[in-house]
This record gives sequence, C-alpha cells and structure tokens, in this order.
Amino acid sequence: MKENVTIKKMTQKFSLDPTQEEERQISKTEFNMEKKKVFIFYHYKQGKITNRSETFDAEDLLEHNKSGDNTDG
Repeated sequence: MKENVTIKKMTQKFSLDPTQEEERQISKTEFNMEKKKVFIFYHYKQGKITNRSETFDAEDLLEHNKSGDNTDG
C-alpha cells in the first residue's frame, strides 16, 4: 500500500570554512513549507552568542525566479 507523505520542512546545513569570515557564511537554510518561508542562518562569529539570520517569503522568491532571465550564455 502506497502512502502519501507531506514534506513540511527541509533543511540544508553547511560546514564552516575557516579561511572565510564566520558571520558571512551560511550555516543552515530552512525551507518551511507550512509557513511558506525560507530561513537563512549564519555561523556565529567567534566569541559571540548570537548569530545573524534572514527570512524570506517563499512565494516572493518563486515569483522573482520566474521573472528572471535564467538563460546561460
């Protein structure tokens, strides 16, 4: 028997590159399908207890991608 599965959230994690500035590197991207949001979290700067994050509306990102010129050349 086949069962339908609904994906609610996906994450992609990234390792820290020690040759680059920590706070400018993405540590995790979360695609939250229920909230229709994309969250980007950055690595902590050494000695800091907070990190920077950004939130985007997923539908706005999709619309932006549709209107862009995606041709190679």
